[in-house]
Amino acid sequence: MDGLKWVLDNHALAWPPITVVNLSLGRPGSLDDNPPLRSLVCLLHDAGVAVVVAAKNDPFSEVSQHVPATYPEVIAVASTTAEAGSNQCRRVSFVAEADTASYFTTDGEFDDETNAEPGNGVTVSAPDERLENINKGCRLTSQGILSTQLGGGTTRNSGTSMAAPHVAGIVARLVQQGQSDVEAIRGILRTSADMIGEAPKYSPSTAYTSDGEQEGVAQVP
Repeated sequence: MDGLKWVLDNHALAWPPITVVNLSLGRPGSLDDNPPLRSLVCLLHDAGVAVVVAAKNDPFSEVSQHVPATYPEVIAVASTTAEAGSNQCRRVSFVAEADTASYFTTDGEFDDETNAEPGNGVTVSAPDERLENINKGCRLTSQGILSTQLGGGTTRNSGTSMAAPHVAGIVARLVQQGQSDVEAIRGILRTSADMIGEAPKYSPSTAYTSDGEQEGVAQVP
């Protein structure tokens, strides 16, 4: 909250101005369980600062059950694979294809009629892992997506915390192209997504439950 307050106080003083915040974090919670936190997010939204958040890594729940992903004012991002994985299990014949929903991702159908506010739910999905393999024990295993790490060098990690920064980067590019309204940016993310209605493809994991919406995978329009 102190970090968000700092951005609120200083976003217009920086050059170029701060126009996007990435929050790769979250916890179980509800819409109204922390009014001061939501107030900060609302103030940033109204000031034209897009707050991009990780949907969360819990396939048994939806974003409406997690803070800050449940806030209608944020851009919640679910996660997918980037490439097709392999299968070493003789008991099954399928693989996790590219653009498949991560077996651990939280999702939630986007609802743009929530109390006449900005829509609640997953805005778009993005890669958070390179691929998922099915090992000899017939379990899905994740190979993380490549990223830089604190202190230098690179590392691989998986999770919606890695998906959200992809979208934050796209938001920054949209701002460079002249977009300044957070809801206009959300609309562009949703309408320019790749494979709307086809992806994320359904995960072969028995833990995964689809929210009924294939919102597409984020791409730079």
